[in-house]
Amino acid sequence: MAETIRTPVFQRYEVKEKIGSGGMGTVYRARDVNLDRWVALKVLPPGLQDQDEALERFRREARALARLKHPHVAAVYDAHVEHGFPYLVMEFIEGETLEQRLQRRGRLSVAEVVRLGIELADALEHIHSHRIVHRDVKTANVILGSDGRAVLADFGIALVATLPRISHGGMGTPEYMSPEQAEGRDLDGRSDLYSLGVVLYECLTGTVPFQRAGASLADLTALMQHIVATPMPDPREVATEIPDALVEILARCT
Repeated sequence: MAETIRTPVFQRYEVKEKIGSGGMGTVYRARDVNLDRWVALKVLPPGLQDQDEALERFRREARALARLKHPHVAAVYDAHVEHGFPYLVMEFIEGETLEQRLQRRGRLSVAEVVRLGIELADALEHIHSHRIVHRDVKTANVILGSDGRAVLADFGIALVATLPRISHGGMGTPEYMSPEQAEGRDLDGRSDLYSLGVVLYECLTGTVPFQRAGASLADLTALMQHIVATPMPDPREVATEIPDALVEILARCT
């Protein structure tokens, strides 16, 4: 991906560092030299070169993302495709991810989880009202800003779902997938709500409800089958102090 940084795609953006990467692309912290502000650049997998219909579909979905205006949703400023490589220009938020905070602290208090759940549910309601499914709600995609707000970020998979020659059903992070996502079925907002339930479960207990035994394909398959066949466990099996009302909310999510 280092070669991509030197292409004309990034002439407007002064790339400073890579801040994340995965199967659905690489994220860089960059400076918008025209507007003098920090942005997050997400470079997505290639797949649009010389494909006019797919390119138009990508642009249409990017315009839908750019219409999202919500304090708990990371803003999408721009989207382009150059030499077959699609990329997003997104709001850069100072802070740490929820994943990083849990690594530091183990788990969050009930009060913190309630506030987080309200903010993220509000964010999901907003994006679903625009007929967008995030598809990858997880702790690594929740940013806890220095201003105190929780922000749902990284809509890369929502856009990758428009690209040709990519298997969409398996996109996402296995431990946070809904049963329908694990089965490769078509998704709607209910899948994101299930993933939110997994996030809140992890915040309350310090662990995801279903884990892979190892890194092999067989382990991944077993995890997917477990998610499909097994209801989410009661978090009070791990943390007995969780109130009944919060357990009921998790049950409604999943």
